[in-house]
Amino acid sequence: MSNPIRTIAQFRDDGLNGDVLANDGVFIARGTTTWTTAGQKSLVVQSQQVFGQPLLIATLGIEVVAKRPDAEWDVFFDTLDAAGAQFEQLKSRLTIVEAQFELLNWLENQPGVAQVRLIDQPRIEIDYDSGLSNSIWVEDPENATLGASNRPSPNTSLASSIEPEPIADRMLPVANTAPIFTNSNRAIILNSLPSGNTVANTSVPNVRAYLQAARFTVEVYQQADARIPLYKQLDQYGVIHTIGHGYYTGVANRYTITTGHLATAAAQSEYRADIDAKNISVDIKDGKTLLNTTIRFYQTYYKGKTFPNSLWSLIHCNSAEETDLSSLLIGKGVKGYVGFDGLIPNDPGWTWGADGPNSLYKIMGKQGFDLGTAFNSIPANQKEIVYNLLTPVVGTTTQHTYLRLAAGSSENLKLSSHGFTNGNFEAGSLLGWSHRTGVWANAFAVPSWAQPNHGLYAGHIGKMIYPPECGTCNPIPMTNELFQYVDLLSSTKFLRFDYAYSTYLPSSGWIEVSLQSPSNGAILATYRLAQYPGSGTRGASDFWYTDIRSSKIDIRTALNQSGFKGQSIRVNFHNIQQNGNAQTFYLDNVRIADF
Repeated sequence: MSNPIRTIAQFRDDGLNGDVLANDGVFIARGTTTWTTAGQKSLVVQSQQVFGQPLLIATLGIEVVAKRPDAEWDVFFDTLDAAGAQFEQLKSRLTIVEAQFELLNWLENQPGVAQVRLIDQPRIEIDYDSGLSNSIWVEDPENATLGASNRPSPNTSLASSIEPEPIADRMLPVANTAPIFTNSNRAIILNSLPSGNTVANTSVPNVRAYLQAARFTVEVYQQADARIPLYKQLDQYGVIHTIGHGYYTGVANRYTITTGHLATAAAQSEYRADIDAKNISVDIKDGKTLLNTTIRFYQTYYKGKTFPNSLWSLIHCNSAEETDLSSLLIGKGVKGYVGFDGLIPNDPGWTWGADGPNSLYKIMGKQGFDLGTAFNSIPANQKEIVYNLLTPVVGTTTQHTYLRLAAGSSENLKLSSHGFTNGNFEAGSLLGWSHRTGVWANAFAVPSWAQPNHGLYAGHIGKMIYPPECGTCNPIPMTNELFQYVDLLSSTKFLRFDYAYSTYLPSSGWIEVSLQSPSNGAILATYRLAQYPGSGTRGASDFWYTDIRSSKIDIRTALNQSGFKGQSIRVNFHNIQQNGNAQTFYLDNVRIADF
């Protein structure tokens, strides 16, 4: 680089200064620098070939923010801590309402405080002259929706109000070795509520049992162990189940989720930049000063990332009514989002919104259903479904659904239409699929030897049984097709599915998948999958078949060239026959994937 202001570091592959392994072809550069002024700066990265010719030059734009004086941070944290202590003292001699207004008056007279306001739930938000803000929860513990003192009605004892899960349900039979509805078999439970909260502590083992029955590896982090770094790596999990407090101010991107991360002196120093950028808020709740995540946190730390077709159950107050976070997550690949709208007093289970997710977890565990199929499989007498179309979210349309279960609890379930309905055919039918009039297709009962990976059913286009016996081998139409319209995200990369092909000889047919325009059927791309190789038999002298194959088709080029990236397309699976002899296309686990 000509005339640099300074050189920060040089790339190296010698196993030193941050390089992990010497001579592995991976070069690392590590260095630090400072600027004396704030504003937009440029960082130039340049690599060279052996003979000194430039190979790569990249300029990165970065914004340098002036370091906030320590005095401003002292006012920010010290005032909040003092407010917490002041509120505890006021509650000891005043009513809750009196204590709230006394605290407001006290805060208004503190140095560095610009404005205070009492808002819903209730909280006192504190704005400082520095531009920072934090809050203290000042609710009446007798009326707290998700506080440490949630109690059943006076006529019901706590022991009788908690409905234990049947032992039989914890030992659910499963048809699959791994969950089908998600691309990750890891699950995480984050409970940031106080350790003395009996109901929350009862809910966690129940949720864990259901997820384990659905063959998830479950990690549980509670209270102070539910720390900020865990919330930065949630894209590793297929199920994310978080329990805690939350509040929504009605302002865009202002929904906040509490964690269990204590704002210790070390944490206050470590997360100053995140607090300043409003990725993290600081609040006093349940007597503790906590670091909490905002919507901006997920925008920042999941930029350029996608979730592995996950289900996120957010059991935090007001998470059912907000749309900013759920839209953000669904746009990043989350398959389903469950929001919670508050504790329902007549819920005999007092499970804090876990009833809806538990019903989904149980059905997925028993049947291997994907999320949408599992939801539709909840018995009608246990739910009331209300569909409302929301505005498009990153190229797709979501369904906004209220779960109203027999227990009286209420959750808000949003299902992304990104992906296939009944893509694994475990509904036992062609639910969600279409085929041409006269085409022979059904949901095929999978042989027992194939069930560990393919559940109870697969799609079946044709009139034969695999392998190698023949079913009704009468001549069938020359071309058979099974298709579905699918909404794609702008980040969609791959079409994945499992398939097999069988045919009577002689055979000149083949099977293929095509992407088509949903409006006029114009072919965007065609991919031939299998055909008779021209010689040889398998199983019988007049019979040939493939093994079960897994296909991963990169469809980005076709979508980009045709202008259908992030749009709706029609995906057709074709069984094309040429000589009238029977042949069959077996299909399973059809899905859209980002890897």
